[in-house]
Amino acid sequence: MLRRLMLLALVLAVVAGAGAWNYQRNLAREAAEKGPYGSYSDEQLGALREAYEGEIEAYAARYQSRKAQNYQARSGQLIGEQVREFERASAHGRAIRDAGGDLAEREATLAAIQLEQSKRGGDPTQIFLKRLLSLDGL
Repeated sequence: MLRRLMLLALVLAVVAGAGAWNYQRNLAREAAEKGPYGSYSDEQLGALREAYEGEIEAYAARYQSRKAQNYQARSGQLIGEQVREFERASAHGRAIRDAGGDLAEREATLAAIQLEQSKRGGDPTQIFLKRLLSLDGL
């Protein structure tokens, strides 16, 4: 009977030690994989997300208005008139591309913020058990 208890205590000690080691390993891996917003608090991330969502609405409206502008090409007989028309058409296209690029940058930043929030979200007990029992990367 004493032998069984000693064996059980030894097995429990080994399991506890392995669990603690695995927890620390997974915690260190999570810290190494932090994204660009890893140092922000949850409240700061929420405020940043709201700000970017508002900016995206404004930039989307700007992009749509630039895209909706009807461009009418003028024909000119002289080379100078044709060059000016080409420059005007190029500027119009550049304005649309710039507005689309600005919108895409903000959408990418918002996606990174949302990814960081999704990594942090969840029940603390589930996060603890995931760190304790996960064998990823072995």
